[in-house]
Amino acid sequence: MKTSLPFKYIVSVKRDKYYVVFDFKDDNGKRQRRWVGTGLPVKCTKKALNEKVDELVTKFYEDYCSGEATKPREK
Repeated sequence: MKTSLPFKYIVSVKRDKYYVVFDFKDDNGKRQRRWVGTGLPVKCTKKALNEKVDELVTKFYEDYCSGEATKPREK
């Protein structure tokens, strides 16, 4: 996505897998992080990784706009 987003994200490696880490504020104003697995190993192609990241960012953006992602989680 080329537009500015209301949240930030990075791609990180954990246990030889790629993850997308979303950084956003919930409805209470607290900073939250959500790790979403791509299911791709470290040795995958950049093209496959970029396609999967774009797919996950689009899905998270839809959840963020609908309010599903920003609901505070109960313990």
